Amino acid sequence: MIFNNYESFCDRINKITEDEWENLYIIMRSGYSMNDILESSYSLELLECECGEHVWLNDWYEGQNYIEIYDYYRESEVLHKLLHLQHRKGLEDYID
Repeated sequence: MIFNNYESFCDRINKITEDEWENLYIIMRSGYSMNDILESSYSLELLECECGEHVWLNDWYEGQNYIEIYDYYRESEVLHKLLHLQHRKGLEDYID
């Protein structure tokens, strides 16, 4: 979903986090114009849950007008994917 202003983006983030009590990993990109956002690459940003509030780990926002949320995952989902047995094949030297 591409937002054409920061306020709409923040409204969506607030809706996502209103019932979440764990860290969220958000795959996103941003730009100052539509062409700019389409040429930019995605980044993985961490939205940390601290004392009942969510705060960005990185101060990524620099006035971009266009922001796209590609997807987001709870920290527990990321850990499940990383620790799941199907992802361990070939990693025998690195895990117990």
